[in-house]
Amino acid sequence: MSWNERQLVEAVEVLEGSRPGTRENAAVRIEDLAGLMELQDLQSSEVTAAPSMDDFNLLRQDVRELHTRLTAVIRALETRLA
Repeated sequence: MSWNERQLVEAVEVLEGSRPGTRENAAVRIEDLAGLMELQDLQSSEVTAAPSMDDFNLLRQDVRELHTRLTAVIRALETRLA
């Protein structure tokens, strides 16, 4: 595809999020998603009966880690959109 200067400027502005009305279409930086890329293996495992307190606590830790990392991504995106 051949780009003229106007098309190239428009594409960069959209990816950058500086073009009016295009903030939601802006590119996401890999560094903003780094927390998701560092997720550890799940600590919890499948149970075949009622979960024990330890089973429940491991599941809670897994959910807490996901929540923390997703919240960090949301904050990074909110900062970029502000």
